[in-house]
Amino acid sequence: LETVSTSRPDTERDMPAVVAEFEAELASPQPTALSTGFRDLERYRLLAPATLAVLAARPGAGKTALALGIAVHAASKGHSVRLYSLEMGGTTLLQRMASGLSGVPLTAIINRSMSPDERERLTDTLRRIERLPMVIDDSPTVTARGVISRVQRAEARGHVDLVIVDYLQLMSTPGRSENRTQEVSQLSRGLKLLSKDLSCPFFVLSQLSRGPE
Repeated sequence: LETVSTSRPDTERDMPAVVAEFEAELASPQPTALSTGFRDLERYRLLAPATLAVLAARPGAGKTALALGIAVHAASKGHSVRLYSLEMGGTTLLQRMASGLSGVPLTAIINRSMSPDERERLTDTLRRIERLPMVIDDSPTVTARGVISRVQRAEARGHVDLVIVDYLQLMSTPGRSENRTQEVSQLSRGLKLLSKDLSCPFFVLSQLSRGPE
């Protein structure tokens, strides 16, 4: 025998209640979105509180470079940033950040072929990066549950202002899924729920297929 409850769930609201909530929001100032540092992106409010923004592009399109630019810009404004990189190691990301901020060519940094002036600029840049309120987690095997747990622990120690994940398809889930598309959807849902719970923007990169247009 199955008993069906007739009580309304807490999330069920009639239209007068929904309208009242919306009007209350209209009467209050609009929540401030974090700046991306890219003028053309500002109007989209990608980094508004409780927002999950997904950037999807093919390999080599510059997704990671954009994410690093956003991370550095937010951190330079004093915002706490957590970057989960499942593709590149922390040192590789640091090289890219340092190259972009110092103007020293990345190839010169990698090949150790910098001029004295470039080395001095790089050293000064590294000192600036050291002071940024940013944490890089480059564990290649982290699961969605692991990211959620780590972000929650970080939030308990102090407010997290921005979470970046690079990239979604490399994140694993417990067990084996026969449908990868469904699995990615579940990953996105978990991150979205966490962003709402913490009122924190999540910027997530996603890889598109190299298949034909």
